[in-house]
Amino acid sequence: MTGLWADPVLYVYLVNTVIQWGFMDATKLTGLWKNKDKNGNTFLSGSLNAITQIMVMTNTFKQEGESKAPDYYMYIAAKDKPEGKPKDASPAIDL
Repeated sequence: MTGLWADPVLYVYLVNTVIQWGFMDATKLTGLWKNKDKNGNTFLSGSLNAITQIMVMTNTFKQEGESKAPDYYMYIAAKDKPEGKPKDASPAIDL
């Protein structure tokens, strides 16, 4: 990808603009936020629902001039369970 299409955030903005103007039918799934991994690589992440997260990461293994390899990979995963004591579904009743 080159030019305007090289920036995934700008690409998503342009697609959303086209959708809002009614030039194509599509369903918005989620918002994505820019993050940095421990190696300093930028990736996008967001939630599909309360238990599912998605991440879009640059294909760091792609070689220069390798046109058939994807520029990005999208991953879907279960969200980490919050730490702490799980809530009991049934309340305690003293008789």
